[in-house]
Amino acid sequence: MPTPIWPAHAAPPPLHADDVHVWVVDRDADGGEGGVLSPPERARRETLRSARDRSRYAASHAALHRLLGAYLGCTPEAVRLVTGPWGKPALDPRTHSSPVWFNMAASGPLALIAVTRAAEVGVDLEELAPFPDLSEVAADHFSPEERAAIAATTGAERLATFYRCWTRKEAYLKALGVGLRQPLHRFAVSADAGSPASLIHVDGDPEEGARWSIIHVEPRAAFVGAVACRTRIERVGTFAAPATAGVR
Repeated sequence: MPTPIWPAHAAPPPLHADDVHVWVVDRDADGGEGGVLSPPERARRETLRSARDRSRYAASHAALHRLLGAYLGCTPEAVRLVTGPWGKPALDPRTHSSPVWFNMAASGPLALIAVTRAAEVGVDLEELAPFPDLSEVAADHFSPEERAAIAATTGAERLATFYRCWTRKEAYLKALGVGLRQPLHRFAVSADAGSPASLIHVDGDPEEGARWSIIHVEPRAAFVGAVACRTRIERVGTFAAPATAGVR
């Protein structure tokens, strides 16, 4: 699997109307700046059992505040978030009038943050860890096209195909804001390595797939991710967020 090296940027470059910027955060290198977290985020951090999990949570959420503040032209502390009915975070429209959508996902030491001015966005990230129940999960939750793509592979490529499929489906559902509440087999994404990332079809709406952009990303070796946006995206920027000092 290729190992892209995403350039580090101290501040985001211009974000145009048809762009998506995807940031990778090293949650072990980034100290977290706990002081920028909102009271609900600090409360959530304290429910985590291990010091490592608390540190990683602070790092990814502090990075989110820093990035959103830079895009919005305000301090990280001034970023105000709300959650939708199924828990998806968004900018508080009572505080922020700028049309910026974002989403974040984490897996182990890494987090991915997607930011766009285009439309609702979702992101997912998974480490390519062994998955003993891969066949059972695919049989229970994936569409016939997706199961066929997985069945056509073996070994390490089969695992990669499974995770490509999973991250693209999860990113799409997160963009919708419903998480895993929508049946996974009711829509299909591309999964084989030779096909572009795409939403192939959604049951009951033959035109839905053409409205979406699905973007495949590999922020580090042995990690695979996906971004889903409810419009056509012309440019994708991939960047590494700079680390900061320890948690305050």
